[in-house]
Amino acid sequence: MQGRRRPRPVHPVVIDLEQLVPRGHRLRRVDSVLDLRFVYSLTKPLYSARMGRASIDPVVFFKMEVVRYLYGIKSNRQLCEDIRVNLAFRWFLRLAVDEQVPDHSSLSKVRDRLDKDVFRAVFERIGGLVVKQGLPLFMLGVVLYGCKPLQQSQDSLSLLAAAGLSDTFGGTEKSI
Repeated sequence: MQGRRRPRPVHPVVIDLEQLVPRGHRLRRVDSVLDLRFVYSLTKPLYSARMGRASIDPVVFFKMEVVRYLYGIKSNRQLCEDIRVNLAFRWFLRLAVDEQVPDHSSLSKVRDRLDKDVFRAVFERIGGLVVKQGLPLFMLGVVLYGCKPLQQSQDSLSLLAAAGLSDTFGGTEKSI
């Protein structure tokens, strides 16, 4: 007998993202070593305490950049749409299912507000975490605006040398 699904009436459902994202998921591994709380103190001087509307959470912004980089997402619009529908991305960003994803048009404004020194500071901090945890060298470039994936290990080693980290990590990569 052919089965036929009968639509149920729509009713509220409790969703626990923690249970829906597999234990071995790549973003869980990244999340386990990527503590970006320091970004709040680093970016605080760039925002007014009394004027304007609330910004995109700077930690959410940098985590969105990590998602963009890891999954090869090219445009802000596509990034926001993918985050809207992907539960693992929402889990990584700590966005509830019913919480609105930051608007794509706001991302470039945040990039403009954050100067190169902020990006460099975040990059150096994440670089230290990447090296310390033995993650793939390509993660060193995750938060740099305009960063291209590192295709060859020589590029990776050059980036490490530029960051002053070449002695710390022996050039072997581990996969995420």
